[in-house]
Amino acid sequence: MDAYLYKEGISMSIDDNYIKEISLLLLPMLISAVAWWFSRWLKRYDARRNGRFDRVSDVKRLSVLSRIQALRDRPQDGMTLLQIKALYESIGIRLPVWVAHQLVDYLGRAPVALSDLALNCFLRRTSLTAIRDEAFTLDDRRLCHQHLSVLFFLIASALAIVYGFSITVPPLGESAATASNTFWFLFFFFAYLIMALLVVAWTINEWESLRRAKAFWLSWQPHLCQSEAAYEARCRHERNVVAQESVPDTALQTVVDLPPVKKPQRGWLTRMMGKKDK
Repeated sequence: MDAYLYKEGISMSIDDNYIKEISLLLLPMLISAVAWWFSRWLKRYDARRNGRFDRVSDVKRLSVLSRIQALRDRPQDGMTLLQIKALYESIGIRLPVWVAHQLVDYLGRAPVALSDLALNCFLRRTSLTAIRDEAFTLDDRRLCHQHLSVLFFLIASALAIVYGFSITVPPLGESAATASNTFWFLFFFFAYLIMALLVVAWTINEWESLRRAKAFWLSWQPHLCQSEAAYEARCRHERNVVAQESVPDTALQTVVDLPPVKKPQRGWLTRMMGKKDK
């Protein structure tokens, strides 16, 4: 009998105090998170995605690339390079100018769509790139740190969800089967389940994005001059080839043989006089 009363006392404390304290802590957080995501969806505005290459319209992309081409024909002083860099960043290409030029040239020749997922994953993760020993490359250490960060987030989130689930849902399942307890049991159960699904989905998306970014880098790297000096040398060589092809051929052309000059025929009177002279 005493044990039964003791168990009922625990149930009453869970019903009246425990659940109220947890709900007062979690409900504002859940409501604010839902409201934040809803406002972002309603405005269709994402500060991180606003300048993404795949989100830029075709009209803006073509206009910006045309302006960049016009600036590339000018002397490449500091102000011109700064203008080109600002134009590239307006369409989501956040790379050094000489590297961005090569990327645009590669996309024009390679069978890669502008909406390609691997390309856009790489452009969203240009923070993984670096210039080491005057060579542009994908930094393996930064890539490894990103993988470890995603893995740490997954483990920490999983532990937090398991702990919150264990101190909330089982006690509610053992409490008295009232309408209030059933509501809170279902609420916290599905809340933790949704949070777990979101964490797993986010982790898989980030891991796949890192994999695709590296895959695009490996496909682009053989076509890339990884130092600025090598790129400038290649540009000079291409300009020299174009200049030589544009020079007219000054070699002597074969002289067309003129038709032989025909002797004028003499009239009948001249021929007759010539015969009489003979």
